Amino acid sequence: MKIILQLLQTNNTAVVYECAGALVSLSSAPTAIRAASNCYCQLLQSQSDNNVKLIVLDRLMELKNHHRDVCTPHCSQRPRQTPCPAPDARTTPSSVWLPSI
Repeated sequence: MKIILQLLQTNNTAVVYECAGALVSLSSAPTAIRAASNCYCQLLQSQSDNNVKLIVLDRLMELKNHHRDVCTPHCSQRPRQTPCPAPDARTTPSSVWLPSI
């Protein structure tokens, strides 16, 4: 677990994405879920590709559905939607954050 948590600090977005997924699959501890959720939110803000945003949003929705008690406070604190032209990338964030508010 320590190695995965250290790899979350890297600059490589693919490594961060995979480590967040591995962290969720290996542990259901609230700190692990919050760390993965935080990584997914950071990826949403840092990536400009709409396809990447949709993939990360799907992972964030899955995370919220399986760990609602941990993700609801965390996700409701991050209702920042990055402007993007794709309609799917604009409506998906609403479906993640609006039910939690």
